[in-house]
Order: sequence, then C-alpha cells, then structure tokens
Amino acid sequence: MAELLAIKEAFLIYAASSWAHQSCLIVESDSRNSVKWVTEIETAPWRFRQVLFKMEELKKKVSSWKVVHIYREVNHIADGLAKSIIGKSTAVLSSFLLISFALLLLSAI
Repeated sequence: MAELLAIKEAFLIYAASSWAHQSCLIVESDSRNSVKWVTEIETAPWRFRQVLFKMEELKKKVSSWKVVHIYREVNHIADGLAKSIIGKSTAVLSSFLLISFALLLLSAI
C-alpha cells in the first residue's frame, strides 16, 4: 500500500505542476504488483481500488506518463526515503523533495 500511495503522490504533485503538459512523468517502483495495478487497474485487489481510481483521475491531467519496475537493489535510497515519510505530516513536502531528487538524477544521465 505504501508504494501505491507514493505513486499517487507523484501523480498528484506532477499533475499540479507546470510540467504536467510539457514532459513525461516517469515513476519507478520496486513493487511489481504496484506497477501492474497502476497500469492494469482491473488486476488490482478491491481494497486498493479507491486509491487507483483517484490515480486514474490524476493520469488524465498529465499529458504523458509511464510507471516502470526497477529492482529493489537499484532503488534502496528512494525506498528508504519513502518508508521514512509514511505517517508524517510532512509527507507531501517529503514526496515533492523525493520526486525533485529523482528528476535531478534523471537530468544528470
């Protein structure tokens, strides 16, 4: 569930940004299930559908997006950051910083 919420936060922040109609949102996750459920909502367990339906609305606000699986060994820094913000009142700010950090890394490639 934490992975799905983190992906939803990424869509929420990105959809509200000026980038929403200019560039592609690429979300990387080490959860194969989350990647599958976000891209194929009908395969998700019913208990996650509310989060996924909200994500479907957010996807419509983004011109281009992609959710891809990466291996946990590659994602250990982001995974640790994501787990450290669960349940904190600064989750939105922390998610934004995490996304900004990921975008910075991608722009360096």
